[in-house]
Amino acid sequence: MVAEKLEPLVAAGAIARPGQRGNMGKGMIEQRRIGEVIADRLLEQRRAAAKIYDELLKPLAESVVRPVESSFAKSVYHLYVVRTKLRDDLQKFLTDAGVGTGIHYPIPIHLQVAYASRGWKRGDFPNTEAAANEILSLPMFAGLTLEQQNQVVDHVSQFAASLAVS
Repeated sequence: MVAEKLEPLVAAGAIARPGQRGNMGKGMIEQRRIGEVIADRLLEQRRAAAKIYDELLKPLAESVVRPVESSFAKSVYHLYVVRTKLRDDLQKFLTDAGVGTGIHYPIPIHLQVAYASRGWKRGDFPNTEAAANEILSLPMFAGLTLEQQNQVVDHVSQFAASLAVS
């Protein structure tokens, strides 16, 4: 019988009966609760920073495409990824200005070694390939200040302005 096999695990605290806490003491429960509160605050800070980026980057809509949040989902914004046709040039410009950026997904999934057996080749997914060549992650972390965001966007604006002059 299943119950007899599970009883040693229940007795050891590895499995809790309905209504039990398992082997977590009050201290562990409180630590977990505090951790969840802190995680929620950090998440809200990133979401607030993303909204600020959205507003600051609006005037640059012709140069930089901002992320879009679906109506049915709420992003955690562990990254703030923009798209621009001149991604490599913008990244170099920002790096030279002391702004850290990242290219988190440079190789489209269908071109990665793990999917080679599928037989997909360059050109099979043009939208994915375009995105992989255009995405750039701007600084994003809990605690990102308005001043820091203004500096990032000022440099992006300078880059866009330099293109208009050229």
